[in-house]
Amino acid sequence: MQIEQRARTHPWVVMLRDEHVLLGKLAEAAHRCGIEERLMRQVELDGALIATILNDPDLEMRPEQKAKFGTVVPRHLRAIDGEAAA
Repeated sequence: MQIEQRARTHPWVVMLRDEHVLLGKLAEAAHRCGIEERLMRQVELDGALIATILNDPDLEMRPEQKAKFGTVVPRHLRAIDGEAAA
């Protein structure tokens, strides 16, 4: 009696490879549609809005508080985006 064995790729490896291929196609399609540029523009608009609100004279903020905007606001925006705080 002769036993024949064949090697085959594990189904999870196949699924992971397929997922990577699909992710690459989705990223390419998003790039072609200009999504990255649109997201960057939205971030810029959000930043401008935050700066406008924080500079509103009705808030009566002290100059030393306003001076911290450049470090405090970006740190919190990065935290919202899931990045590690600087």
